[in-house]
Amino acid sequence: MRTVELWGSYPPPIGGVTIYLKRLLEHLYESIEVQLIDFSGVPKPSKVPNVRACYFLPIEVLRLLFGRPKIIHLNSFSFMMSLCFLLFGWRHKYGITIHNQRGILIKSRLKRTVYSCFLNRCDFIIMNDNNYKKKFVSFFKVKEEKIFVLPAFIAPTDKERRGIPVEVSKFREKHNFLISANASKLKIENGIDTYGLDMLIELIKMLRYDGINAGLLFCLPIIGDKLYYSKIERYIFDYGLNDSVLLYKHNIANAFEFWEISDLFIRPTATDMEGISVKEALYVGTHVVASDVCKRPDECIVFANRDQKDLYEKVISLYNSKKYKTNICYKNMIDTPKEILNIYKKL
Repeated sequence: MRTVELWGSYPPPIGGVTIYLKRLLEHLYESIEVQLIDFSGVPKPSKVPNVRACYFLPIEVLRLLFGRPKIIHLNSFSFMMSLCFLLFGWRHKYGITIHNQRGILIKSRLKRTVYSCFLNRCDFIIMNDNNYKKKFVSFFKVKEEKIFVLPAFIAPTDKERRGIPVEVSKFREKHNFLISANASKLKIENGIDTYGLDMLIELIKMLRYDGINAGLLFCLPIIGDKLYYSKIERYIFDYGLNDSVLLYKHNIANAFEFWEISDLFIRPTATDMEGISVKEALYVGTHVVASDVCKRPDECIVFANRDQKDLYEKVISLYNSKKYKTNICYKNMIDTPKEILNIYKKL
């Protein structure tokens, strides 16, 4: 089989896609010759096996033209990347994993045409949702037989464990009901907080008003929208929640351990494809409440997107039932790395 290259970002930064690529790489290099081309632009603390940094796309374009043929697995659905592969990737077998549902929101006719041509030239397309697959096929006029529906969740292993920082442990000890959540960075789209941090702060305010000693541990490796972050800090101060909300602004490679010590994990995102952290939390036995913007695991409690009242009612119901004190059981039914390896072998 040809050499395989994964194109995307290796952590740090920490996020659903980077963690997916890290774990996929670790599974694949046990069986095949594989390398991850890291476009994150973030220097790594030390040299990572099978990972090569690239800070300049034209360098990789030259390698497409003159390097030996290979299988390239893209993990960024960008216009420039699609155009480059249409023009210069003809010597290689290539495909893409679609990590979000923003593709069908493209309004530019030119971009839509380029994307459609690129996708029809792809040898495989991977996504995690059958409902989105139908919309995707209709929008881009893609051949359905080249699309594979696979979960993006790859279970963490014990070697990823790093332990809990002292700051987080102390915060855990101070609260009887600890809620955790995360965002790759703060982002406002169409006037809406994409990751729903505003809803979580409002929720903590309501729970505290009910006399519940609730705390919010929110993992935020990159601040993102700094103006909005300042507003969030002001909300926390005005609500008197300084001791009840911890915005943990560090890159963490073991986020699942944070979910593991929590009583509840919440994913209040306004848009989502799968939510790796949702499945991580379920995998380590923590109950999950998540927005209904995409298909969620059956074990997940779902609330109506951006509906503060529904979110509160689902959380307070769980709290009153005391079910959050018992571990939930979740297991991925599909071995994603094995299925992806099978796709490569058929090319």
